[in-house]
Amino acid sequence: MRLLVKRDRNLLVPCEGKAYMETETPDFLNVPRVIQSEDVTRIENRSPDDDLLIANSEDYESIGNHLSSIESQKRTFLEKVLNKPEKPPVIHGIWSGYRSALVQGEDGKLYKVKGVSLNPQNPEITKFEDGVFWIQGGQKKSNAEWEREFSNRFRRVLEDNGMQPPMQYRGMWKYLNPVRKERPVASIYEVEGDTRLDELMFVLDTITEYKAQYTGRHLTSTGEALLDGLEHFYYDVGYVVGRLKRLMDKSGQTWSSTSERTNAHIGNVVLWNGKDTVKVGLVDFDASMNLDELSESQMRDIQAKELENIAWSVDRLQSARQIGGVLSEGKLYHNPELRKEFVSGLREGYESTQKDYSNEVSLEALHKIFSLVRSDGLFETPKSRITTPSIIESGLKSKIDLEDIIKRNYYFDNYNKKDLDDILKRDYYNDNLYSKKKNDFYLSYKL
Repeated sequence: MRLLVKRDRNLLVPCEGKAYMETETPDFLNVPRVIQSEDVTRIENRSPDDDLLIANSEDYESIGNHLSSIESQKRTFLEKVLNKPEKPPVIHGIWSGYRSALVQGEDGKLYKVKGVSLNPQNPEITKFEDGVFWIQGGQKKSNAEWEREFSNRFRRVLEDNGMQPPMQYRGMWKYLNPVRKERPVASIYEVEGDTRLDELMFVLDTITEYKAQYTGRHLTSTGEALLDGLEHFYYDVGYVVGRLKRLMDKSGQTWSSTSERTNAHIGNVVLWNGKDTVKVGLVDFDASMNLDELSESQMRDIQAKELENIAWSVDRLQSARQIGGVLSEGKLYHNPELRKEFVSGLREGYESTQKDYSNEVSLEALHKIFSLVRSDGLFETPKSRITTPSIIESGLKSKIDLEDIIKRNYYFDNYNKKDLDDILKRDYYNDNLYSKKKNDFYLSYKL
């Protein structure tokens, strides 16, 4: 199983529209589908003991069985009388963000369908002050085509440097009803994996925090090994992200547009389980630009800010889709000291003058971390290493605020320095902790 963390499950139901697929794609992708509205805000009722890690044969089997399932749609009596053909089946998927799902072919290949959380008969929109609008749960055809161009562009850069890309365009579903002359579509990518770095970090940090016991005594050998393993793993992933960002910059491509709409954050860093290594990739290119749209000075300014955005995002939950289980039981935690290791690796990877590039980190190291996290007993923490865990989010909302998600993930002008006070107060709740975090933000994550 190439995924590393569980996500909530969903169903993709056939609907009217037309599929435009490339060759050698599974037949089931030739029928457009959507996730019905009641499923979009549904959170799976997991056991609070579910740590969300995909780490053993039982986990692999459970997710594999779900993704390989299909459900036949029964014909009505009238349809049988009229000898109407059988309806296309409902297929099972898992969430990837708030508007996308992962599905699986019979050969085990994973496909991401982006823009399937809409009502195709009556698509709703979210409007912004600058006149831009988004299709709630969907995407515009123009944006999908733009992403296809720039994802293919960076895919070729990776392949030319001997690396496996995380995604490859395979087709598009067009829905029937346009919105303001824009056609809603779902783009389809074959993906190697989809575990986002922010969700993996929050799962690992939260479980570690739950099992820590602040007694003032020394760490157990398990606790010491786990923290050391996490420090090295976060640094190694940061280093690879820095190298990939350097390669993207060198190739003459941005991850963002000039309107402060950026995809440069750890929620768009994916990890997947390769044969012998964990592989790291960058995704989401619908805001990318090159020198056809920008001057060289504009590009340098955007690329520099992107690096700052990645470092800034390391303490935030950037992926839109929250998950049941451990992430909804109590509070989410992150360990600032561990996250700084990622930022250190990011900086050193970006500044490295090595000519060769790699998107791999140790799979053995991650297996060891998973094993330690799932081991029995508590991890005792000495005073010298106690850091007050940062409480990022409490509980789980019953509904997902789609407009807020869009603004948070696509409009970073909402999060510039003049708004920092309000943001930190909102995220950290408490004035004393807020003032400390304000200083930490500037001191620790400014590259």
